[in-house]
Amino acid sequence: MKNHFVKIGLPLVVLLSGLLAVQGMGWMGKPDPTDDRQFAQKVNLAMRQAADRLFDITGDSTSTIPPVEQVSSGEYLLRLENNFKYDSLPYLLEAALAQYGIEEKYYVSVNDCLNNLLLLGYSQESLKEGEAACLGRDQKAGCYNLSVVFPDRIKKTGRNGWAWAVLLFLLLGFAAAYYYKNLKDKPLQVSRALGEAPGSSFLGFGNCNFDPANQFVQIGDLRQPLTFREAKLLHFFVQNQNLVLERDTILAAVWEDEGIIVGRSLDVFVSRLRKILQKDPTVKIANVHGVGYRLEVGL
Repeated sequence: MKNHFVKIGLPLVVLLSGLLAVQGMGWMGKPDPTDDRQFAQKVNLAMRQAADRLFDITGDSTSTIPPVEQVSSGEYLLRLENNFKYDSLPYLLEAALAQYGIEEKYYVSVNDCLNNLLLLGYSQESLKEGEAACLGRDQKAGCYNLSVVFPDRIKKTGRNGWAWAVLLFLLLGFAAAYYYKNLKDKPLQVSRALGEAPGSSFLGFGNCNFDPANQFVQIGDLRQPLTFREAKLLHFFVQNQNLVLERDTILAAVWEDEGIIVGRSLDVFVSRLRKILQKDPTVKIANVHGVGYRLEVGL
């Protein structure tokens, strides 16, 4: 009876899952056009308001601010033909977007108009963690393209939707086949790597217990909560404890998902982790001059 289900019932389940995925892709490809227009109008007003306040800070009350160009369904571009204080941009733009009720995730970049070279950039996540990129840099007078991208607003074409549905369909089939071939008769095993006890999400190092899933470190009776980026950086250190890690390797592993890698962010977050771990004398994040860092445990 069981084999009969595997041969007939399982393919049927996979087929139905694939059809549901295709239907879901179809729904995703049909957003409300009225909502899109209203959202675009709000972004236009917010970006122009932020630009106006940027110019006011530099004493410029006469320059004309051009209309915001909607490059795609989720990307907006504003041309600024004047210098501005970049340190003020992240917070003025965030305030303007909030004023118009825009709370979606976004990415910001500033490009040179002439060759479209990326000069500055940051993500909303880094801004919320108090670490907007490239602060402290002066902008010379010139022409700049301010781009704001809302990734959740970028629509997929019908062709891409079907491609993703077919891919999901195939993955479901492969996963089901792999399970019944390799895993159905095998007992569940719990990883014990890096000091992780069975049934626990803790990673032990030195006198510390680190829970990457819930983002905190336990040192004795002290539980120290971590931000998302702090937890991700510490997790990478723990996975490679007592090894010298180059700066570029750390940046690629911890910050690459933002699309913009900022060198100064690493030093800031290492400093935060050092303060958190200083209560454990057996643990130290050592600076390897000219190379990077090493998490020293019990050395």
